[in-house]
Amino acid sequence: MLVRFTTSGALAAACLCGNAFAPHAPAPTLVATLNATNQAGTNRIFGNVKLTPSGDGEYRVDMSIRNGGGPQNKYPWIIRSGQCGESAGTEVGNPVAYRMLETTGDGTARIVNAKMKLEIPEGVHRVDVLKSPTEREVVVACGVLSAQQ
Repeated sequence: MLVRFTTSGALAAACLCGNAFAPHAPAPTLVATLNATNQAGTNRIFGNVKLTPSGDGEYRVDMSIRNGGGPQNKYPWIIRSGQCGESAGTEVGNPVAYRMLETTGDGTARIVNAKMKLEIPEGVHRVDVLKSPTEREVVVACGVLSAQQ
């Protein structure tokens, strides 16, 4: 999430004189609770996402899902603009950069401490978990990102 600030002329002049001033606040840690959608079918996927800023335009991703079926089911995911349930939405980042969620025998999948180059613009964004690598238009779980308190 990018935060924009406006400065007055006096404040801008103070910055030019060497006073310490951060032009924008650091990006917050973003979290989402994933809930199954009506398109989930028999695998009612639930989970959590945490995006922790780790540098300029980079986040550390921690994500887990449960109830994803048997072993080796693959679930792509993507961050999109808008609320859960909205059709389409602008995708954030390069879809190739998102690591695939792959289930284990108990139907869980995790991404732990994965670094990802990502710029999340201002506004409402959601995390969509997609049905499969070949059915990327079907969202099986979704959660709206919010700043962690």
